Amino acid sequence: MYNTLSNLITYQEYTLPEITQRINTMYCLGHLTDEQRETLQKLAVEHLSIETERPEWAEIVQSLADRVAALEALHAEPDASDYPQWVKWDGISTDYQKGAIVSHNGKLWKSVYSGQNVWEPGALGTESLWVAYAPEGA
Repeated sequence: MYNTLSNLITYQEYTLPEITQRINTMYCLGHLTDEQRETLQKLAVEHLSIETERPEWAEIVQSLADRVAALEALHAEPDASDYPQWVKWDGISTDYQKGAIVSHNGKLWKSVYSGQNVWEPGALGTESLWVAYAPEGA
């Protein structure tokens, strides 16, 4: 009887009150030892399915998981690959005007210089020309 109940718990859907009643009935009939009863009760809790035991909780848990994922995405580190890589000024382009955001040496930089910013972000002496940048929500 122990093996039958063990297989039922491991491979079937059940509710905790239903399986507990079966375990207790078999125990009262003398088909299970104290140790087997205790083991089956622990096994029943370990294999409990939220979908069968409390379907409304499954929806709540999924909703919370979705909210956590959204919050994690909001606070994720900015991905430098989402921004153009800084390249040395070619003498012609106007790519690095005030407000331009670039990726350089694994960091994001925002130009705060009013005009064409021709200096390398993060280089010594450019602290008033480029500032480290983090997108809103990061």
